Amino acid sequence: MISDQCDFDDFVMQANGRDYQDIIYLAEREATAAERRTYQVNVPDNEKVLCGQKYADCLKGFINFMRYGIKPARIDQEVLRHFDRIRNKALQIQRPDRRPH
Repeated sequence: MISDQCDFDDFVMQANGRDYQDIIYLAEREATAAERRTYQVNVPDNEKVLCGQKYADCLKGFINFMRYGIKPARIDQEVLRHFDRIRNKALQIQRPDRRPH
């Protein structure tokens, strides 16, 4: 997991400088890891709620925003602006051509 504290800003710092598809891939992996925390026995229940499901929901909203441009329901305007900044920055990064020449 990128952010053990389930902090979206930690995720953003790790995703910074990556291209659009890599950010979505990273967010999917992070959301999966966060959801898995809710099923771990050695994680306290309050941490499962705050760190597991809420963080995963935030990441899923971010993934949908990145993929489809859909504004997540019940999202704070500041968080939405944050999502938009990340998306705009990622759009400016060129994905390397992986085809052999």
